[in-house]
Amino acid sequence: MDSAGRIYVADTYNSRIVRIDDMSGTNWTSFGTYGSDVAQFSNPSGISIDAAGGIYVMDEGIPGWSEWTT
Repeated sequence: MDSAGRIYVADTYNSRIVRIDDMSGTNWTSFGTYGSDVAQFSNPSGISIDAAGGIYVMDEGIPGWSEWTT
């Protein structure tokens, strides 16, 4: 969860990250596609958000962490 209360989910089998903006479930955003290039994921499995709003995604299919900013 980020400082604005948004929840982030690693949608592993769809190779994307989903951001849920409210608990109604109707306001959400996804980012990323399948692949190994910029803005792509193979098998995202974990997310960490730092105090500055940076989003770090662990991808089991691509070594290391990917950094995203909001």
